[in-house]
Amino acid sequence: MDKYTYLTLFSLSIILFLTTPVENCALGNYFFYYKILFINIASFFLLYNMFYSNYYIDNYLLWILLVINILILILVILKYYSENKLMNNINILLLTCLNIYILLNRKHLIFNKGKLVNPSKNLLYIHIIILCIFYLLTNNKVFSNKAKLIYIILILTPLLFPLEDYFIYRVILLQILFSISCKYKLWEKLN
Repeated sequence: MDKYTYLTLFSLSIILFLTTPVENCALGNYFFYYKILFINIASFFLLYNMFYSNYYIDNYLLWILLVINILILILVILKYYSENKLMNNINILLLTCLNIYILLNRKHLIFNKGKLVNPSKNLLYIHIIILCIFYLLTNNKVFSNKAKLIYIILILTPLLFPLEDYFIYRVILLQILFSISCKYKLWEKLN
């Protein structure tokens, strides 16, 4: 994606996000608000990284934000833990394993100009598969079946582009979708 296109999409979604009340984004659970906030932060640093190379953003910050986003998903599971313990335990185990795998393979999550320098197909495909399983197994009180389908499509859509661009497309798609859905309360219509 061209950095100016990304800048335009980023600006539009930030305007939507900043003009939306927090209650619209929380969806009954403030962990979602923090997830959206971290996605916006990651999007900002990806955008900054497209224009200016920074050692700490390239080598540390972006993968740390990815790990934090996965940790937030674990917190969402824990909030609804009593609903279906077996599925929740499987989700917690999968997401924890994913975070450990990311930490062990951090060298494949080094960025330059917003793109992965040395993308690992295994790392990206494991990330994608575990997130898809997570959404399929998640309790319907957290995500409706329609919302699960949308999330899975959002996980798979960046695969239409080169692997080194996966996180560019993934982050901007999430940012735009979350900003629009919070602004217009689309998630309430899906549930």
